[in-house]
Amino acid sequence: MADMEALERELVSLVQGNSPENRRKFALQAKSDGRKVIGLLCTYAPEEVIYAAGMLPWRVTGTWDSNLGKATVYRDMDSCRYCTHALEALLRGQMEFLDGVVDSDWDDDRRRVFDTWVYVSKPAFTATFTAPKSKSEIMERYFCREMAQIISSLEDFSGTRITNDRLWQAVKVYNKTRRLLLRLYELRKRAAPPVTGAEVLGIVTASTVMDKADFNNRLERLLPYIESRVLPHTRAEPRIMVSSDMLDNPRFIEIIEGEGCKVVMDDLDTGSRYFHRLVDENADDPVSAIAHRYCWRPADPVGFNWEEQIQQIIEWARDWRCDGVIELYESFSPARRWRAPFLVRELGRAAIPLTRIARGYDAGGAEQIKTRVGAFLEMLAKTPV
Repeated sequence: MADMEALERELVSLVQGNSPENRRKFALQAKSDGRKVIGLLCTYAPEEVIYAAGMLPWRVTGTWDSNLGKATVYRDMDSCRYCTHALEALLRGQMEFLDGVVDSDWDDDRRRVFDTWVYVSKPAFTATFTAPKSKSEIMERYFCREMAQIISSLEDFSGTRITNDRLWQAVKVYNKTRRLLLRLYELRKRAAPPVTGAEVLGIVTASTVMDKADFNNRLERLLPYIESRVLPHTRAEPRIMVSSDMLDNPRFIEIIEGEGCKVVMDDLDTGSRYFHRLVDENADDPVSAIAHRYCWRPADPVGFNWEEQIQQIIEWARDWRCDGVIELYESFSPARRWRAPFLVRELGRAAIPLTRIARGYDAGGAEQIKTRVGAFLEMLAKTPV
């Protein structure tokens, strides 16, 4: 019993790895070990090349506070909430340990916040790249070329030669993370999942701020315990998939599950899309193999392949036996608004119930979300099986 209690405490600790109280400590530990820390504003950043340079890739999480008094000096309120909250955290001095920042052209707003970030903090290292918008050999070759430029810049900055051996070592570490997270997600297919959706989001986002080798050791040690874990469930609880972008606060999932359902799968760039698809460890060239993985990972709304994106949601919903999909779209996400009619039509054709709920970055609109989720679950309860 004592061992089980200790494992439960360790699980809770890992789930809270990306909480405001904890996320900084991993970066500060890396700094005390003599490593540089590079902040990532996009999950398409090829982390393996940063890791191979001996640095810590650290995903930027914005403040979960609703007070944006500093960031709004530079940004309009009618803009990407993640970008604004990330800038607010920077301006509050919560990321003073960053040695550099890497971002993509996810959208125009993301590029603008990068410009502001560089202007106000003047990081020693900066890099931008093109987030893959299509799955093609041309896009892959272009991404490969951009990776080569980032590698060259990282070598100059770190003084470390990023050899193929170092890249393959990084690939093995990152692929292990992906395999472990896939094992965790497979457990959610059970009729009674041993972890909540909020816990899973906490674990995945913890992996984005921790050293991956340390994360792997902790999750690998915990998985046998998680597999045997039993949570109180009501058999009639609907199984839900949540779809969103830049959602890193487990409070949103807690709100949904608190209304009487199980979030058993997600379509998140901070969740399933972050780790699905491995790098081919048998390829000849590590740079090409890494580029291929990032270009061909599960599609995001900013891409041009809407049909593939929706089919991916449908397949995941069926594989995880979801009764419905909740899209928590960021209020100022043009990509999701443009895609919305297609999403509604295709999920309707697939007979998968859907509701779309606007959200901010902080969980300040909890009551509105509760009301909408409650109505959706009531509708599901009345829908013939």
